[in-house]
Amino acid sequence: MRVDIFKSIIAFALAALLAYGCYCISGYESVRLIVTIGSFVAIGIPLFLALGLESKDERGSVLLRVASWLASTLQIAVNFVFAFFDFSIPFYIILNGLILIIFALIYRGIYKQHL
Repeated sequence: MRVDIFKSIIAFALAALLAYGCYCISGYESVRLIVTIGSFVAIGIPLFLALGLESKDERGSVLLRVASWLASTLQIAVNFVFAFFDFSIPFYIILNGLILIIFALIYRGIYKQHL
């Protein structure tokens, strides 16, 4: 696996724009900062793994990218839903953390099996 710097920058820029979108949508000042930071981290990690990393094995690489894009899409949906409502901060952190941990386990399993 190697890191493509240009695509990594694009992935983090896209995550920053989506996080800013969550910031703008959120109508609750009490959770606006948490949603922005949480969105950037939760969306940025899968996007970086989907766009920023390249490998030599085509099949394994496709499986890893599909898993990363699915996790990114799920995180985008979850964070935009949270941006519309006032919510419990521990619930938000736990839900985003669980999604990222499950994604990491799936990613690691695919990586170990195919690459």
